[in-house]
Amino acid sequence: MNKLVLCLFLIFTPALHAHHSDVGIDMDSILVIKGKVLDFNWRYPHVYIIVEAANEQGELIDWEVQLGSISILMRRGWTADTLQQGDQVTVRVHPQANGQPYALMETLDKDGALRLNSDIKVPDGTAISTSVAGKWLADESSYPDYSGGYDGLFRALLPLNDKAKQAVADFDSMSSENPEAQCAGRPTPGAFVSSNIYLMEIKVLKGENIVMINSERDAEERTVYMDGRPHPDQQTLFPKGHSIGYWEDDTLVVDTANFSFHR
Repeated sequence: MNKLVLCLFLIFTPALHAHHSDVGIDMDSILVIKGKVLDFNWRYPHVYIIVEAANEQGELIDWEVQLGSISILMRRGWTADTLQQGDQVTVRVHPQANGQPYALMETLDKDGALRLNSDIKVPDGTAISTSVAGKWLADESSYPDYSGGYDGLFRALLPLNDKAKQAVADFDSMSSENPEAQCAGRPTPGAFVSSNIYLMEIKVLKGENIVMINSERDAEERTVYMDGRPHPDQQTLFPKGHSIGYWEDDTLVVDTANFSFHR
């Protein structure tokens, strides 16, 4: 039985679309693209801009530029009408490492006037909470610097021996073996990894002895049973596992088991 114990310490601060991920992106490089908007695709799971721009040889290239989801862009002031076909833009992007005209947006200037970036604005000051219930973002300063998608985050966090380092060197992050390359939903507690960008909502349903943990990313939902029940038998499996929880003073401890197979 796969088993995971998660201690939740509350240190928070209040088309062409074949890729759908930031896997394979060179986060250490910045490329400036100047061109015309051909399409502004306002949709989930990611918003996309198609920008027509000339390369050094004067050839017109259609760049597919990935942004965040609609929900996080709206918190940054974007709407479905922010960009129109024909708008002239200058976009600073992280390009795809394999040289394909695909990139992740850093900033965008529209007609030399409107500057739009991809950074969320967290209000100044410190809010004091008396409950875990609410909508939360993780403290960005607690995250290490890393390149690529969430697989890059885990590579940055995990100490590797020589055999593991060779396995990383041999692995193609864009292959179908990597679910992150297709933005496949992740098993519990993967949603916490993205809580520096996507809101994490915690609901304490006292009458039902349940804590609901919902992530804005992929509309992930997790039920934590607080009524003392055990896990079901090991043959009963769930895509996100089966979670039971209890309190240790102000810390919510969640024990998750019974995971079904996931790549």
